[in-house]
Amino acid sequence: MFVKDHEVTREGFEQTLWKEYLGLSDMRPYFPVLYPNLRNRVCATLRISDRIFDRLLLSLIQEPQRLIIYPSGGVLNYAANLAHLGKFLPPKTSQGNFIVYLKMDRKGAT
Repeated sequence: MFVKDHEVTREGFEQTLWKEYLGLSDMRPYFPVLYPNLRNRVCATLRISDRIFDRLLLSLIQEPQRLIIYPSGGVLNYAANLAHLGKFLPPKTSQGNFIVYLKMDRKGAT
């Protein structure tokens, strides 16, 4: 089965990312949210793949627009179990750890 990704603008992705982040963090900026949980919600809402999510998120981390995104790396204990689910592992930080949590806030909000 082939699933085609829907087109999503960077602005649309950023808006959905923020909305879903706030939902998972109980409306608290800078509160850590599990990367896979946020990715699953955003991907379901926008009907995009994990790979598209990862690519768009990394572009927002490297070139922030309206959000400040802080990735937190760590070890994924469940990584070996994901192969059968067809899920992709989160991208790695510059230190070589998987992104496990994300914290974010709007620029100029604090």
